[in-house]
Amino acid sequence: MLKIAILASLGGLIAALDLSSQDFRISINGKTGAIYKITDPLFNDVVNWVVSGSNAPWLPTGSRWCLGYADLGQDYLHRNFWNFPQITKRDNTVEAVHIAGTLELLVSRSITDENRSFTESYTFTNKGASTLNLNSRGTTSLAIYGLFNDHYTNTSDCVKLSQMGGNYRNLGFVLAKGALVGYSIESRDPVTLSNTRGVFLLHPSIPILEPGASSTIAWTWFWHSDWDDFFKQSAARSKQFVRVETDYFTSITRDSLYLSHRGQVLQCDETGRPGRTNLVVTTDNGYNSTLSLNTVPKYDDLISSRTKFMIENQQDTTPDTPAEGAYRVFDNQANNVQVRQSLEKYSAYVSTKLPIGMDGSKKRLYNWHWVLQFRITVAALDLNLRGIAAEKTPLERFMLTLENFYPEGGGELHAIGLPILEKSSRAVSRPWTNIAARGQAYPSFEVNLEQSIIAPAAVTLLELWRYTGNEDWLDAGKLHLNILLHSAGKQLDYRLHDLAIRHWDGYWFDTFPHFWSTLNGITLHHYAKGLKNDTQRQGAATLKTANGITRNNLALFEANGRASCAYIYPTSVNGRAENYKDPYANDQDWALTHLLRIEDDAFVEE
Repeated sequence: MLKIAILASLGGLIAALDLSSQDFRISINGKTGAIYKITDPLFNDVVNWVVSGSNAPWLPTGSRWCLGYADLGQDYLHRNFWNFPQITKRDNTVEAVHIAGTLELLVSRSITDENRSFTESYTFTNKGASTLNLNSRGTTSLAIYGLFNDHYTNTSDCVKLSQMGGNYRNLGFVLAKGALVGYSIESRDPVTLSNTRGVFLLHPSIPILEPGASSTIAWTWFWHSDWDDFFKQSAARSKQFVRVETDYFTSITRDSLYLSHRGQVLQCDETGRPGRTNLVVTTDNGYNSTLSLNTVPKYDDLISSRTKFMIENQQDTTPDTPAEGAYRVFDNQANNVQVRQSLEKYSAYVSTKLPIGMDGSKKRLYNWHWVLQFRITVAALDLNLRGIAAEKTPLERFMLTLENFYPEGGGELHAIGLPILEKSSRAVSRPWTNIAARGQAYPSFEVNLEQSIIAPAAVTLLELWRYTGNEDWLDAGKLHLNILLHSAGKQLDYRLHDLAIRHWDGYWFDTFPHFWSTLNGITLHHYAKGLKNDTQRQGAATLKTANGITRNNLALFEANGRASCAYIYPTSVNGRAENYKDPYANDQDWALTHLLRIEDDAFVEE
């Protein structure tokens, strides 16, 4: 007998719906139809993978999973939300019918033990007498809220969620029907700053609907262990899924690029010119996948043009001022900074005017590490220093900075770039022992947790392993390395592939690339270089990944030397159109610094 339950409000209490199988526990709000819990019974339902009122009480109830809006014109203020449907349940299928103007939306969810999956479909139907264009005002005209619990353009779209601690199965979905054209972020606000990534909005590709016509987008959720398992299951669960692989998503000028799909190899020479290239790979059955590739000048040419641009455009030459000699942030839109060449002047600025250790109110310990690196570099260059800057040698200043770093609190900081393999800071061993002993109890710094808090722990411990040969450092470092790799994905875009998710002030969580994502490359580099008896060629594969990360970050630079601190990837953030380079050239040059450190790594294990 067919069981049917029509939900209703009883005694003021809203009935809730549950879908259960051996692999999923799904909880649905009986009034709005929104999903407020997805858990894994295999791990005792300990992690809720979607946002709800219990883990994000500041978010409005109208922006929960599967709810959304459509632009139905000025009469509806261009944003008609669906959130009060008629809901029915038949066995392990729940259907919700939303009516918004002339648009009818049928949301169907089903769960089965046989396929070990959970499927959602969204069918948009035009109930009016005239055509209905749901994309009349651009990509953001139509959106489905995708509230992935993340606090701290083709037919092959998919979403992979990785649990940052690596303790449980990972969750993902692959499109089974239809396509997505982008995603946006909302609720990036002063309340949570960068401790949450915000609310995701998925933008479906829906054609113009004639009267009575319908269009469906559907996806299948499944658990998986790693990227290989994710791709394998995606291909098995969706005939739309097209996987294309390439050695590098960023090529060097005049290099050939090779693509592979199901064993077929294709040489592509169209990427030989500097700049971005979009390649669409279409299969015999009509499904496609788009790759975004980039080509950059040779490393020496790129670094030379960037150095020239900084010298000519970014150094402050205003005499007798606190910033004299400093390299300023450059506004690519304003383009009005006065500068002149003088590395000596910059060294004088760092030695006499940079407020590191001079003023307790401006003590930013995360800047001290680069001052240590700078002192070593200046000592090697034998610059002609004058005046106050010449009263102490660069190495004397290095030791003063190092000796004060730890008493000021450096031992509790996961500092980026401490010069370990340079054999200059090996005498200070206690903080490294602290990092190993602390394990996953990461110290918060500006935010509760981010990739650049995890990466320094991994880099420091792996450099110590290379320097000492002590396997204890390797064991401690691999713990952080495994967690760190959960911050990056395998998307078919040079701005995303293997690049870590980065927070940036206020709303820039989805900045791809962002220069600190090169820390993943530094970490993998040291791990690969330290491997001995590499019979499985793991070291070579890891070095290749590290090189790809560094290459992809070169998208921050133009051939003429201009640069940008980050690329803001979403279609929009808090309603503001994005998908563009930030106009400020700020500290993106760390990407080039890390490139040079990797290229110049001549350390030989003793």
